[in-house]
Amino acid sequence: KKLARIFRDSLNEIYIFNYDNLKFIKVNDAGLVNLGYTLQELQEMTPVEIKPEYDIQKFLKLVEPLKNGEKDSIVFETVHRRKNGTTYNVEVHLQLMQYENEKYFSAIILDITKRKIALQALKESEEKYRTLIENMGEGMILTDLDDKILFVNKRICDIYGYEQSELIGKIGYEIIETEESREIIQEKHRQRVKGVSDTYEVKGIKKSGEVIWTRI
Repeated sequence: KKLARIFRDSLNEIYIFNYDNLKFIKVNDAGLVNLGYTLQELQEMTPVEIKPEYDIQKFLKLVEPLKNGEKDSIVFETVHRRKNGTTYNVEVHLQLMQYENEKYFSAIILDITKRKIALQALKESEEKYRTLIENMGEGMILTDLDDKILFVNKRICDIYGYEQSELIGKIGYEIIETEESREIIQEKHRQRVKGVSDTYEVKGIKKSGEVIWTRI
């Protein structure tokens, strides 16, 4: 009774469906409410009928590793279609169960619509931020704690005469800084790691070999 109540009251959608014909056997309240079908309607349907991105062949190929014992579970993202035709993004946790010598598939469904929206908003924000940095008037270099260059904007390329691909992954003081500037920059980096930050001027080297002064 406790397990049945957990199954029924779970906020995540839970589906149990037949091993052979894939028809739904049991669906909890969260699944019924979100999809808009009755249990009787779903018991005449298979997962393929609520997953517009899948046909029967593609779904059978998906569950094959569970059938042959290659995997214990499968996690994947797809789309579910409700009875009214609307869709929502889901993360599916699928596994094969055995009870009293009979095999069943069980699936726990997480509605990830909000996650997808948040990720898209983050992506758009990152793209806007990157565009702003790429086109800003001042040069910008992003390095790790060992001074390996992770990112440079267009202005840095213009200043030093390099392509981005020529600088990414390189040690900054080995390619665009003079020997006498290296110790200064390394010491300033050590101070910044400790929370001490200020601006300073050093000599840099352009790809052409020309020495220039830069403020960091």
